[in-house]
Amino acid sequence: MALSALWYLGKENVDAEVVRRIREGLSEEAFEKLRASSMPAWMASAIEQYGGETAHG
Repeated sequence: MALSALWYLGKENVDAEVVRRIREGLSEEAFEKLRASSMPAWMASAIEQYGGETAHG
């Protein structure tokens, strides 16, 4: 579902706020699975760039 949301928004519209909201909606385990999943390079870059900015929980 998270990958679909990123795809729908497109790389021009994915920022720290989008990744923060996705991270907040997932458990830590689910977020780690997302990070490890196969995705386009721009998605992986956004997840890595913005995914560590906020602590979950």
